[in-house]
Amino acid sequence: MHPLLLLPALISAPVQAQDVLVPEFTPVIAEDFTLAYMFYSLVIDELRQRDVAFIDGDQLRTVAGEEAESCSESITCPSGLWSYFPGTTIALVGTVGLYNMGTASESIEVRVEFYERDGGYQAFKTVERTIVPGQEADFAVALAKATDVLVERMTAPPEPVADPDAGNAPGPENRREGLLARRNKEPERSAPAEPEDPGESLYKDYYAVEEPESGRRKDREPRAEREPREPKRKDVGRVSTREPRERKERTPREPRERSPREPSGDSNLLVAQAFAGLAIGDVGRSYDVRLSVMGAQDAELGRYEHDTFTSGVGSTFGGGLMVQPFDWLQAGARLGVVSGRKFLSTGYERWSDGDGNVETQEYKPAAALRGVIEPRIAVAPIAFGPVRPNVHAFFGIRRYDAYDAADLSELAYPDRNGGWHFLPGAGLGASYDLGQGRGVTLELSHAVRLGADAVHHVQQGLISEIPEIPDPASHNTTIAVGFTQGFM
Repeated sequence: MHPLLLLPALISAPVQAQDVLVPEFTPVIAEDFTLAYMFYSLVIDELRQRDVAFIDGDQLRTVAGEEAESCSESITCPSGLWSYFPGTTIALVGTVGLYNMGTASESIEVRVEFYERDGGYQAFKTVERTIVPGQEADFAVALAKATDVLVERMTAPPEPVADPDAGNAPGPENRREGLLARRNKEPERSAPAEPEDPGESLYKDYYAVEEPESGRRKDREPRAEREPREPKRKDVGRVSTREPRERKERTPREPRERSPREPSGDSNLLVAQAFAGLAIGDVGRSYDVRLSVMGAQDAELGRYEHDTFTSGVGSTFGGGLMVQPFDWLQAGARLGVVSGRKFLSTGYERWSDGDGNVETQEYKPAAALRGVIEPRIAVAPIAFGPVRPNVHAFFGIRRYDAYDAADLSELAYPDRNGGWHFLPGAGLGASYDLGQGRGVTLELSHAVRLGADAVHHVQQGLISEIPEIPDPASHNTTIAVGFTQGFM
Protein backbone atom coordinates (compact mmCIF):
# COMPACT_ATOMS: atom_id res chain seq x y z
CA MET A 1 0.00 0.00 0.00
CA HIS A 2 1.30 3.42 -0.88
CA PRO A 3 2.17 5.55 2.19
CA LEU A 4 -0.16 8.33 1.05
CA LEU A 5 -3.07 5.95 1.50
CA LEU A 6 -2.79 5.83 5.27
CA LEU A 7 -4.54 7.18 8.33
CA PRO A 8 -8.01 7.16 6.68
CA ALA A 9 -9.96 7.62 9.92
CA LEU A 10 -7.70 9.80 12.07
CA ILE A 11 -9.55 12.96 11.22
CA SER A 12 -12.77 11.64 12.74
CA ALA A 13 -11.25 11.78 16.28
CA PRO A 14 -12.32 14.58 18.64
CA VAL A 15 -9.69 17.27 19.40
CA GLN A 16 -9.97 20.42 21.45
CA ALA A 17 -6.77 22.44 21.01
CA GLN A 18 -4.56 23.74 18.30
CA ASP A 19 -1.13 22.71 19.58
CA VAL A 20 0.33 19.19 19.23
CA LEU A 21 2.99 17.34 21.25
CA VAL A 22 5.51 15.51 19.03
CA PRO A 23 8.09 13.57 21.11
CA GLU A 24 11.00 12.08 19.21
CA PHE A 25 10.16 8.70 17.63
CA THR A 26 11.53 5.67 19.47
CA PRO A 27 13.66 3.03 17.68
CA VAL A 28 12.75 -0.64 18.11
CA ILE A 29 16.39 -1.46 18.90
CA ALA A 30 19.46 0.75 19.35
CA GLU A 31 20.67 0.18 15.77
CA ASP A 32 17.44 1.78 14.47
CA PHE A 33 18.10 5.14 16.16
CA THR A 34 19.27 6.91 12.97
CA LEU A 35 16.26 5.64 11.00
CA ALA A 36 13.80 6.67 13.76
CA TYR A 37 15.29 10.16 14.00
CA MET A 38 15.14 10.54 10.20
CA PHE A 39 11.41 9.73 10.24
CA TYR A 40 10.85 12.13 13.11
CA SER A 41 12.71 14.95 11.28
CA LEU A 42 10.67 14.41 8.10
CA VAL A 43 7.40 14.64 10.05
CA ILE A 44 8.58 17.77 11.90
CA ASP A 45 9.55 19.44 8.62
CA GLU A 46 6.17 18.62 7.04
CA LEU A 47 4.25 19.97 10.06
CA ARG A 48 6.30 23.15 9.89
CA GLN A 49 5.62 23.49 6.15
CA ARG A 50 1.88 23.22 6.83
CA ASP A 51 2.03 25.85 9.64
CA VAL A 52 0.84 23.40 12.29
CA ALA A 53 1.61 24.63 15.81
CA PHE A 54 3.53 21.92 17.67
CA ILE A 55 6.00 21.33 20.47
CA ASP A 56 8.97 19.20 19.37
CA GLY A 57 11.26 16.84 21.25
CA ASP A 58 13.87 19.46 22.15
CA GLN A 59 11.26 21.68 23.81
CA LEU A 60 9.78 18.69 25.61
CA ARG A 61 13.16 17.67 27.05
CA THR A 62 13.92 21.23 28.12
CA VAL A 63 10.76 21.33 30.26
CA ALA A 64 10.05 17.69 31.18
CA GLY A 65 13.56 16.18 31.08
CA GLU A 66 13.82 12.39 30.84
CA GLU A 67 10.03 12.07 31.02
CA ALA A 68 9.89 13.11 27.36
CA GLU A 69 12.43 10.51 26.13
CA SER A 70 11.63 7.04 24.70
CA CYS A 71 7.97 7.96 24.82
CA SER A 72 6.56 4.76 23.31
CA GLU A 73 8.38 2.64 25.94
CA SER A 74 7.05 4.62 28.93
CA ILE A 75 3.55 4.11 30.32
CA THR A 76 3.54 7.69 31.66
CA CYS A 77 4.20 9.24 28.26
CA PRO A 78 2.51 11.30 26.93
CA SER A 79 0.00 11.40 29.82
CA GLY A 80 2.63 12.87 32.13
CA LEU A 81 3.39 15.73 29.72
CA TRP A 82 -0.07 17.30 29.67
CA SER A 83 0.53 19.15 32.97
CA TYR A 84 3.64 20.84 31.54
CA PHE A 85 1.82 22.02 28.42
CA PRO A 86 -1.80 22.85 29.33
CA GLY A 87 -2.57 24.31 25.89
CA THR A 88 -2.19 20.99 24.04
CA THR A 89 -4.56 18.07 23.71
CA ILE A 90 -3.05 15.93 20.94
CA ALA A 91 0.19 13.90 21.02
CA LEU A 92 1.90 11.88 18.29
CA VAL A 93 3.98 8.94 19.59
CA GLY A 94 5.95 6.96 17.00
CA THR A 95 8.06 3.77 16.90
CA VAL A 96 10.30 2.88 13.93
CA GLY A 97 12.21 -0.35 13.14
CA LEU A 98 14.17 -1.82 10.22
CA TYR A 99 13.77 -5.54 9.43
CA ASN A 100 15.54 -8.00 7.08
CA MET A 101 18.36 -5.52 6.52
CA GLY A 102 20.49 -6.20 3.44
CA THR A 103 18.02 -8.64 1.86
CA ALA A 104 15.49 -8.37 -0.95
CA SER A 105 12.66 -8.21 1.62
CA GLU A 106 14.14 -5.29 3.58
CA SER A 107 11.30 -3.21 5.05
CA ILE A 108 10.60 -0.44 7.55
CA GLU A 109 7.79 -0.78 10.09
CA VAL A 110 6.27 2.37 11.59
CA ARG A 111 3.77 2.52 14.43
CA VAL A 112 2.11 5.88 15.20
CA GLU A 113 -0.24 6.32 18.18
CA PHE A 114 -2.48 9.38 18.66
CA TYR A 115 -3.37 10.41 22.22
CA GLU A 116 -5.72 13.08 23.59
CA ARG A 117 -5.60 14.74 26.97
CA ASP A 118 -8.84 13.23 28.20
CA GLY A 119 -8.11 9.78 26.81
CA GLY A 120 -6.03 8.46 29.73
CA TYR A 121 -3.24 6.03 28.95
CA GLN A 122 -4.82 4.55 25.83
CA ALA A 123 -4.31 5.90 22.32
CA PHE A 124 -7.50 6.79 20.50
CA LYS A 125 -5.95 5.79 17.17
CA THR A 126 -3.09 3.47 16.28
CA VAL A 127 -1.65 3.18 12.79
CA GLU A 128 0.88 0.54 11.77
CA ARG A 129 2.44 0.54 8.31
CA THR A 130 5.13 -1.51 6.58
CA ILE A 131 6.91 0.46 3.86
CA VAL A 132 9.93 -0.10 1.68
CA PRO A 133 12.99 2.17 1.78
CA GLY A 134 12.40 5.24 -0.37
CA GLN A 135 8.80 5.91 0.78
CA GLU A 136 9.75 7.68 4.01
CA ALA A 137 9.00 11.17 2.67
CA ASP A 138 5.56 10.10 1.36
CA PHE A 139 4.70 8.67 4.76
CA ALA A 140 5.71 11.93 6.48
CA VAL A 141 3.56 13.97 4.05
CA ALA A 142 0.50 11.79 4.72
CA LEU A 143 1.00 11.93 8.49
CA ALA A 144 1.38 15.72 8.47
CA LYS A 145 -1.74 16.13 6.32
CA ALA A 146 -3.82 14.02 8.70
CA THR A 147 -2.56 16.03 11.68
CA ASP A 148 -3.28 19.30 9.88
CA VAL A 149 -6.88 18.20 9.26
CA LEU A 150 -7.29 17.47 12.97
CA VAL A 151 -6.02 20.93 13.88
CA GLU A 152 -8.25 22.66 11.32
CA ARG A 153 -11.35 20.86 12.57
CA MET A 154 -10.38 21.71 16.11
CA THR A 155 -10.24 25.45 15.39
CA ALA A 156 -13.26 25.60 13.05
CA PRO A 157 -16.35 27.36 14.55
CA PRO A 158 -19.33 25.08 15.25
CA GLU A 159 -22.27 24.96 12.88
CA PRO A 160 -25.40 26.90 14.04
CA VAL A 161 -28.08 24.74 15.67
CA ALA A 162 -31.65 25.01 14.43
CA ASP A 163 -33.18 24.27 17.86
CA PRO A 164 -33.52 27.59 19.73
CA ASP A 165 -33.55 25.78 23.10
CA ALA A 166 -30.02 24.58 22.53
CA GLY A 167 -28.64 28.07 23.32
CA ASN A 168 -25.77 29.86 21.75
CA ALA A 169 -23.01 28.12 23.70
CA PRO A 170 -21.44 25.43 21.53
CA GLY A 171 -21.27 22.46 23.89
CA PRO A 172 -19.87 19.02 23.05
CA GLU A 173 -23.17 17.88 21.45
CA ASN A 174 -23.40 20.87 19.13
CA ARG A 175 -19.71 20.62 18.32
CA ARG A 176 -20.00 16.97 17.32
CA GLU A 177 -23.18 17.64 15.35
CA GLY A 178 -21.44 20.45 13.47
CA LEU A 179 -18.54 18.15 12.52
CA LEU A 180 -20.89 15.48 11.24
CA ALA A 181 -22.98 18.02 9.38
CA ARG A 182 -19.90 19.41 7.67
CA ARG A 183 -18.76 15.93 6.72
CA ASN A 184 -22.09 14.99 5.09
CA LYS A 185 -22.86 18.38 3.62
CA GLU A 186 -22.60 18.56 -0.15
CA PRO A 187 -20.22 21.23 -1.43
CA GLU A 188 -21.80 24.26 -3.04
CA ARG A 189 -21.45 24.60 -6.75
CA SER A 190 -19.13 27.42 -7.71
CA ALA A 191 -16.86 28.50 -10.49
CA PRO A 192 -14.38 25.86 -11.70
CA ALA A 193 -11.40 25.73 -9.37
CA GLU A 194 -7.79 25.45 -10.39
CA PRO A 195 -6.47 21.88 -10.87
CA GLU A 196 -5.50 20.19 -7.62
CA ASP A 197 -2.11 18.74 -6.89
CA PRO A 198 -2.15 14.96 -7.76
CA GLY A 199 -0.86 14.01 -4.33
CA GLU A 200 -3.48 16.19 -2.61
CA SER A 201 -6.26 14.68 -4.74
CA LEU A 202 -5.09 11.15 -3.97
CA TYR A 203 -5.05 11.91 -0.27
CA LYS A 204 -8.55 13.44 -0.32
CA ASP A 205 -9.99 10.52 -2.28
CA TYR A 206 -8.68 8.07 0.26
CA TYR A 207 -9.68 10.26 3.16
CA ALA A 208 -13.32 10.14 2.01
CA VAL A 209 -13.43 6.34 2.58
CA GLU A 210 -15.24 5.41 5.78
CA GLU A 211 -13.30 3.59 8.49
CA PRO A 212 -13.79 -0.22 8.35
CA GLU A 213 -15.78 -1.71 11.21
CA SER A 214 -12.93 -4.06 12.17
CA GLY A 215 -10.61 -1.11 12.74
CA ARG A 216 -12.76 0.61 15.41
CA ARG A 217 -11.76 0.37 19.02
CA LYS A 218 -13.89 -2.14 20.83
CA ASP A 219 -14.00 -0.11 24.02
CA ARG A 220 -15.27 3.05 22.30
CA GLU A 221 -18.93 3.42 21.46
CA PRO A 222 -20.01 4.34 17.94
CA ARG A 223 -20.17 8.09 17.43
CA ALA A 224 -23.98 8.14 17.01
CA GLU A 225 -24.60 6.21 20.28
CA ARG A 226 -22.12 7.78 22.74
CA GLU A 227 -23.44 9.95 25.49
CA PRO A 228 -22.14 13.52 25.35
CA ARG A 229 -19.43 14.32 27.85
CA GLU A 230 -19.39 17.38 30.01
CA PRO A 231 -16.68 19.81 28.98
CA LYS A 232 -13.75 19.82 31.35
CA ARG A 233 -12.24 22.99 32.63
CA LYS A 234 -8.79 23.59 31.24
CA ASP A 235 -5.90 24.29 33.58
CA VAL A 236 -4.57 27.29 31.72
CA GLY A 237 -1.36 28.82 33.02
CA ARG A 238 -0.78 26.32 35.85
CA VAL A 239 1.99 23.76 36.27
CA SER A 240 1.22 20.58 38.17
CA THR A 241 3.17 19.99 41.40
CA ARG A 242 2.06 16.40 41.98
CA GLU A 243 4.64 13.63 42.07
CA PRO A 244 5.11 11.82 38.76
CA ARG A 245 3.60 8.35 38.54
CA GLU A 246 5.90 5.42 39.01
CA ARG A 247 7.37 4.26 35.72
CA LYS A 248 6.39 0.77 34.66
CA GLU A 249 8.65 -1.29 32.49
CA ARG A 250 7.07 -2.23 29.20
CA THR A 251 8.24 -5.27 27.33
CA PRO A 252 9.36 -4.10 23.86
CA ARG A 253 8.26 -5.99 20.80
CA GLU A 254 10.58 -8.75 19.69
CA PRO A 255 12.49 -7.59 16.58
CA ARG A 256 12.28 -9.72 13.50
CA GLU A 257 15.18 -11.91 12.61
CA ARG A 258 17.77 -9.92 10.71
CA SER A 259 20.07 -11.10 7.96
CA PRO A 260 22.86 -13.27 9.44
CA ARG A 261 26.05 -11.35 10.13
CA GLU A 262 27.70 -13.99 12.30
CA PRO A 263 29.35 -17.27 11.18
CA SER A 264 26.89 -20.02 10.42
CA GLY A 265 28.48 -22.43 12.89
CA ASP A 266 28.44 -25.23 10.31
CA SER A 267 31.18 -27.77 11.00
CA ASN A 268 32.12 -30.33 8.34
CA LEU A 269 34.58 -33.19 8.52
CA LEU A 270 35.73 -32.84 4.90
CA VAL A 271 36.35 -29.58 3.05
CA ALA A 272 36.93 -29.38 -0.71
CA GLN A 273 38.95 -26.49 -2.08
CA ALA A 274 39.45 -24.79 -5.43
CA PHE A 275 42.01 -22.00 -5.88
CA ALA A 276 43.67 -19.77 -8.46
CA GLY A 277 46.28 -17.02 -8.28
CA LEU A 278 49.74 -15.79 -9.21
CA ALA A 279 53.10 -17.56 -8.81
CA ILE A 280 56.11 -15.23 -8.57
CA GLY A 281 59.67 -16.60 -8.50
CA ASP A 282 61.40 -19.61 -10.09
CA VAL A 283 58.76 -20.21 -12.77
CA GLY A 284 61.09 -19.58 -15.75
CA ARG A 285 63.61 -22.09 -17.09
CA SER A 286 66.63 -21.50 -19.34
CA TYR A 287 68.67 -24.18 -21.15
CA ASP A 288 71.72 -23.39 -23.30
CA VAL A 289 73.96 -25.96 -25.00
CA ARG A 290 77.15 -25.52 -27.07
CA LEU A 291 79.03 -28.15 -29.11
CA SER A 292 82.59 -28.18 -30.43
CA VAL A 293 82.89 -30.18 -33.65
CA MET A 294 85.63 -30.88 -36.19
CA GLY A 295 86.00 -32.57 -39.53
CA ALA A 296 83.60 -33.51 -42.26
CA GLN A 297 81.64 -35.84 -40.00
CA ASP A 298 81.19 -33.15 -37.32
CA ALA A 299 82.93 -35.20 -34.74
CA GLU A 300 82.20 -33.82 -31.26
CA LEU A 301 85.23 -32.47 -29.49
CA GLY A 302 83.58 -30.82 -26.48
CA ARG A 303 80.24 -29.77 -24.96
CA TYR A 304 78.94 -26.97 -22.69
CA GLU A 305 75.50 -27.01 -20.93
CA HIS A 306 73.75 -24.50 -18.65
CA ASP A 307 70.28 -25.33 -17.26
CA THR A 308 68.66 -23.26 -14.51
CA PHE A 309 65.32 -21.95 -13.18
CA THR A 310 65.05 -18.16 -13.37
CA SER A 311 62.74 -15.48 -11.95
CA GLY A 312 59.40 -14.84 -13.63
CA VAL A 313 55.65 -14.44 -13.11
CA GLY A 314 53.20 -17.21 -13.87
CA SER A 315 49.82 -18.47 -12.79
CA THR A 316 48.68 -21.29 -10.56
CA PHE A 317 45.40 -23.12 -10.09
CA GLY A 318 44.12 -26.40 -8.70
CA GLY A 319 42.09 -28.02 -5.96
CA GLY A 320 42.40 -30.03 -2.80
CA LEU A 321 40.71 -32.00 -0.07
CA MET A 322 41.18 -31.26 3.62
CA VAL A 323 40.14 -33.17 6.74
CA GLN A 324 38.77 -30.86 9.45
CA PRO A 325 38.45 -32.66 12.81
CA PHE A 326 38.04 -29.29 14.56
CA ASP A 327 36.99 -25.81 13.44
CA TRP A 328 40.56 -24.58 13.99
CA LEU A 329 42.52 -27.44 12.35
CA GLN A 330 42.76 -28.70 8.77
CA ALA A 331 45.10 -31.29 7.23
CA GLY A 332 45.19 -32.68 3.72
CA ALA A 333 46.73 -32.18 0.28
CA ARG A 334 46.32 -30.04 -2.82
CA LEU A 335 47.03 -30.79 -6.48
CA GLY A 336 47.88 -27.88 -8.71
CA VAL A 337 49.56 -26.59 -11.83
CA VAL A 338 52.13 -23.78 -12.12
CA SER A 339 52.59 -22.15 -15.49
CA GLY A 340 55.78 -20.45 -16.67
CA ARG A 341 58.02 -20.02 -19.71
CA LYS A 342 61.09 -21.87 -20.91
CA PHE A 343 63.93 -20.61 -23.11
CA LEU A 344 66.29 -22.62 -25.36
CA SER A 345 69.42 -21.61 -27.26
CA THR A 346 71.93 -23.78 -29.12
CA GLY A 347 75.23 -23.26 -30.96
CA TYR A 348 78.41 -24.91 -32.13
CA GLU A 349 82.07 -24.21 -32.97
CA ARG A 350 83.66 -25.79 -35.99
CA TRP A 351 87.40 -26.27 -35.61
CA SER A 352 89.54 -26.34 -38.73
CA ASP A 353 93.30 -25.83 -38.54
CA GLY A 354 92.77 -24.15 -35.18
CA ASP A 355 90.27 -21.47 -36.33
CA GLY A 356 86.84 -21.50 -34.62
CA ASN A 357 83.69 -20.55 -36.59
CA VAL A 358 80.89 -20.03 -34.05
CA GLU A 359 77.16 -20.22 -34.85
CA THR A 360 74.34 -19.82 -32.29
CA GLN A 361 70.54 -19.86 -32.49
CA GLU A 362 67.95 -18.73 -29.94
CA TYR A 363 64.40 -20.04 -30.05
CA LYS A 364 61.26 -18.22 -28.97
CA PRO A 365 60.07 -18.86 -25.39
CA ALA A 366 57.51 -21.64 -25.01
CA ALA A 367 54.86 -22.22 -22.37
CA ALA A 368 55.74 -24.67 -19.64
CA LEU A 369 53.45 -26.36 -17.08
CA ARG A 370 54.64 -27.95 -13.86
CA GLY A 371 52.52 -30.21 -11.71
CA VAL A 372 52.59 -29.79 -7.94
CA ILE A 373 51.58 -32.13 -5.13
CA GLU A 374 51.34 -30.25 -1.84
CA PRO A 375 50.59 -31.92 1.50
CA ARG A 376 49.69 -29.20 4.00
CA ILE A 377 48.33 -28.36 7.43
CA ALA A 378 46.52 -25.19 8.58
CA VAL A 379 45.83 -23.91 12.11
CA ALA A 380 43.27 -21.17 12.84
CA PRO A 381 42.85 -20.81 16.65
CA ILE A 382 41.06 -17.41 16.65
CA ALA A 383 37.94 -16.19 14.82
CA PHE A 384 36.64 -12.63 14.45
CA GLY A 385 32.98 -13.13 13.61
CA PRO A 386 32.79 -14.76 10.18
CA VAL A 387 36.52 -14.09 9.52
CA ARG A 388 39.04 -16.73 10.65
CA PRO A 389 42.80 -16.05 10.08
CA ASN A 390 45.12 -19.06 9.75
CA VAL A 391 48.77 -20.09 9.58
CA HIS A 392 49.66 -22.94 7.24
CA ALA A 393 52.72 -25.03 6.32
CA PHE A 394 53.29 -27.36 3.36
CA PHE A 395 55.84 -29.49 1.50
CA GLY A 396 55.50 -29.05 -2.25
CA ILE A 397 56.67 -31.68 -4.74
CA ARG A 398 57.01 -30.24 -8.26
CA ARG A 399 57.54 -32.13 -11.49
CA TYR A 400 59.17 -30.18 -14.36
CA ASP A 401 59.41 -31.10 -18.05
CA ALA A 402 62.40 -32.02 -20.27
CA TYR A 403 64.07 -30.38 -23.26
CA ASP A 404 64.32 -32.22 -26.58
CA ALA A 405 66.90 -30.59 -28.84
CA ALA A 406 67.52 -33.52 -31.21
CA ASP A 407 65.45 -32.10 -34.09
CA LEU A 408 66.92 -28.58 -34.09
CA SER A 409 69.76 -29.35 -36.51
CA GLU A 410 71.80 -32.15 -37.96
CA LEU A 411 74.10 -32.05 -34.97
CA ALA A 412 73.41 -34.46 -32.14
CA TYR A 413 72.58 -32.00 -29.36
CA PRO A 414 72.21 -33.63 -25.96
CA ASP A 415 68.70 -33.66 -24.51
CA ARG A 416 67.99 -32.27 -21.05
CA ASN A 417 65.79 -34.46 -18.91
CA GLY A 418 63.03 -33.26 -16.58
CA GLY A 419 62.99 -33.91 -12.87
CA TRP A 420 61.54 -33.22 -9.45
CA HIS A 421 61.81 -30.26 -7.11
CA PHE A 422 61.01 -30.19 -3.41
CA LEU A 423 59.69 -26.92 -2.02
CA PRO A 424 58.89 -26.67 1.72
CA GLY A 425 57.08 -23.47 2.67
CA ALA A 426 54.64 -21.64 4.92
CA GLY A 427 52.22 -18.74 4.76
CA LEU A 428 49.32 -16.76 6.14
CA GLY A 429 45.67 -16.78 5.11
CA ALA A 430 42.13 -15.92 6.10
CA SER A 431 38.71 -17.42 5.38
CA TYR A 432 35.27 -15.80 5.37
CA ASP A 433 32.31 -17.98 6.36
CA LEU A 434 29.41 -17.63 3.90
CA GLY A 435 27.18 -20.11 5.71
CA GLN A 436 25.98 -23.61 4.75
CA GLY A 437 29.55 -24.91 4.75
CA ARG A 438 30.77 -22.47 2.09
CA GLY A 439 33.63 -20.03 2.42
CA VAL A 440 36.07 -17.77 0.58
CA THR A 441 39.83 -17.84 1.29
CA LEU A 442 42.81 -15.57 0.62
CA GLU A 443 46.37 -16.92 1.03
CA LEU A 444 49.95 -15.66 0.78
CA SER A 445 52.58 -18.44 0.71
CA HIS A 446 56.37 -18.59 0.28
CA ALA A 447 58.47 -21.67 -0.59
CA VAL A 448 62.20 -22.36 -0.97
CA ARG A 449 63.49 -24.95 -3.45
CA LEU A 450 65.80 -27.63 -2.14
CA GLY A 451 68.75 -28.82 -4.22
CA ALA A 452 71.03 -27.27 -6.87
CA ASP A 453 69.82 -24.14 -8.67
CA ALA A 454 71.65 -24.80 -11.93
CA VAL A 455 73.56 -27.38 -13.98
CA HIS A 456 76.84 -26.30 -15.59
CA HIS A 457 78.80 -28.94 -17.48
CA VAL A 458 81.93 -28.56 -19.66
CA GLN A 459 83.81 -31.34 -21.53
CA GLN A 460 87.44 -31.02 -22.71
CA GLY A 461 87.39 -27.22 -22.31
CA LEU A 462 87.21 -26.53 -26.06
CA ILE A 463 84.25 -24.06 -26.00
CA SER A 464 85.68 -20.63 -26.75
CA GLU A 465 82.54 -18.46 -26.44
CA ILE A 466 79.99 -18.76 -23.61
CA PRO A 467 76.74 -16.67 -23.63
CA GLU A 468 75.54 -14.60 -20.71
CA ILE A 469 74.44 -16.83 -17.88
CA PRO A 470 71.01 -15.89 -16.36
CA ASP A 471 70.75 -15.54 -12.59
CA PRO A 472 69.20 -18.56 -10.93
CA ALA A 473 66.15 -18.29 -8.63
CA SER A 474 65.21 -20.73 -5.90
CA HIS A 475 62.28 -18.94 -4.18
CA ASN A 476 58.60 -18.91 -5.02
CA THR A 477 55.76 -16.69 -3.68
CA THR A 478 52.11 -17.50 -4.35
CA ILE A 479 49.03 -15.28 -3.92
CA ALA A 480 45.78 -17.23 -4.33
CA VAL A 481 42.04 -16.78 -3.85
CA GLY A 482 39.95 -19.87 -3.20
CA PHE A 483 36.47 -21.23 -2.60
CA THR A 484 35.69 -23.97 -0.09
CA GLN A 485 32.71 -26.28 0.37
CA GLY A 486 32.29 -28.51 3.38
CA PHE A 487 30.39 -31.79 3.44
CA MET A 488 29.84 -34.82 5.67
